[in-house]
Amino acid sequence: MRRNYCIKYACELEDIPESTADLLSAAAIKVSDVDALFRAAATHARNYAIGDSLTTIDAARKALLKADQRLEDCYAVLAGYSKATVEARLGLEDAQVNAGTQEVVPEDILDATGEDNDNTETEETDA
Repeated sequence: MRRNYCIKYACELEDIPESTADLLSAAAIKVSDVDALFRAAATHARNYAIGDSLTTIDAARKALLKADQRLEDCYAVLAGYSKATVEARLGLEDAQVNAGTQEVVPEDILDATGEDNDNTETEETDA
């Protein structure tokens, strides 16, 4: 069984968008190969090679899971970058900006930049 490991590395703040773009580009190449797996799984199913179709579907699902994990990582990196740049513009001390990692959600960024969040959810109640 393969295990995933969470790693981190340091780079200059201004290098983060380019480094993240490189990660996204590499993931896009791998995802483009999934198209062939979909077509192969469909062909296997049409030919009643159900076992082969299931194996191919599993391979496609694993490839998509890896891509989703990469997207999640890139999202977190860019959200952290955005938060750090906003904090720097607000004049917060370097100690506060570099005080470790923390979970960043879009609302944190919107709050810090003063932007309005147009994606408000409405709560429905049963009357």
